[in-house]
Amino acid sequence: MSLTKPLQPYAVTTSRVLYWFNRTNRIIFNYEVPKPRSIIFTERGISMWGACYPSESKSGPMWWDLKVMRTFPTFVSFIECLTHEMVHAHCYWYATEEFIQPGHRGHGKTFFGWRPRLAEYGIHLSGRMLSPEKSKSNTEMMKIKLS
Repeated sequence: MSLTKPLQPYAVTTSRVLYWFNRTNRIIFNYEVPKPRSIIFTERGISMWGACYPSESKSGPMWWDLKVMRTFPTFVSFIECLTHEMVHAHCYWYATEEFIQPGHRGHGKTFFGWRPRLAEYGIHLSGRMLSPEKSKSNTEMMKIKLS
């Protein structure tokens, strides 16, 4: 079964983020991505649609905050952004030295190793989320199983 959504703006709420986080975490990540400590909303993505802000140190309690736009151009752009940030969180939690180097944005071999897995579900993983104005996403069909 595929999930189809119309090509229209997708308003994001905390409950929607958590619903799709939980579903994606179960289906794609096998529950390996911890829930974000908090969800921060922005009104408009100037240079990015979302961000993963992990705790500064892995020696103390680990956590991450998720930052996302309040409205996405489409549902698929929301899912691709959410999944992108979940890959960052997964990489942080199970980090290699490549990922945790100072100043590294986390778009390395470990990050892109998720591309084939996400492609199985029709989710495109890019190293850079385009600004909403530059997005050329024209597909709204994803293979996320609903059961």
